[in-house]
Parts: sequence; structure tokens; C-alpha cells
Amino acid sequence: MKEISLEEALCKTSGSTFSPTVANPKIGRPRKIQDTDTIATIRRMRVGGTKPKDIAQLLGVSMATIYRYLKCDTQVVDKVALIDDLRDARKEIDHPPCRVCHWLIDQDQESQDETDSWIRDGLNRKTLFRALKANGLPVSETTFRHHAHECVLKDRDRTCR
Repeated sequence: MKEISLEEALCKTSGSTFSPTVANPKIGRPRKIQDTDTIATIRRMRVGGTKPKDIAQLLGVSMATIYRYLKCDTQVVDKVALIDDLRDARKEIDHPPCRVCHWLIDQDQESQDETDSWIRDGLNRKTLFRALKANGLPVSETTFRHHAHECVLKDRDRTCR
């Protein structure tokens, strides 16, 4: 006798067009906590010594919900750890060292200070870019504008200078 899956059985019921895999991929009540960030936070708080009751009150869920996510299988734990690692790696990719700052390292301190004050004083950046380009600045105007906004005006921590 041929075995059929639950989905096939549900779809073959008398005149039913219900398909749990297409129309309604998840059956049942939605989970209170769905994102992996919150699950990871629950685990970190518990490892850090926070009581499940306090975690439940903080998130506005029952203690049973907290325990459910604390006893998840290790694959979920590994997935959460992997997501955290990827997020940290992404931060490094999103904020690479500034090429303009690297170029300015090779210039004298007076030139570095003059460039920064020019930008902070709101003087014409295009004129400044052209002058620096004539002196060997190896980046595009867009990259220079990004440097002006992110490194100088936001006072980003310049580890390269």
C-alpha cells in the first residue's frame, strides 16, 4: 500500500483546496518570539545569570515561553551563534578603514589639520578635493565626500590616523 504524506492527505479530502505548504505554510498559533535576535538575547541573559522570571517579564511573555526557547535543540543554538558571528563580520565589512585617512597618514600633520578644519568650517569641498587630487589623492570625489561626512564631521574613531 502506498504511503502518503499528511499534506497529500489534507489536499485529497473531499473537495478541499487547502494546501498547508502553499496557501498556509504554518498551521497553528504564531509564535510569540520569532526572530533569532530575541532568542539569542534570552540565551545570553540566562547564561549571564538572569532568572527566567525576569526575562519573561522583560519580554512580556510567559515563563513557559522562555523555557521553550532555552531547551531548543543544539542546532538552533549553533544557528544563533553563527548568526552572531556573521553579524560581527558584517560590521567589519561595512566599516572598512578609510582610504582618504590612509593617504593623509603620509602627509604632514599641518596638511591633515588643514584638511579637517576646511571640512569642519563648511568650505567648498570640491575645491579642497581638486587641490588634494592634484597632490596625489588616489580616490574619487564620492569617496572623499564619504570621508568628509563619516570621518571628519561625525568624528569617527580614526584608528588609521
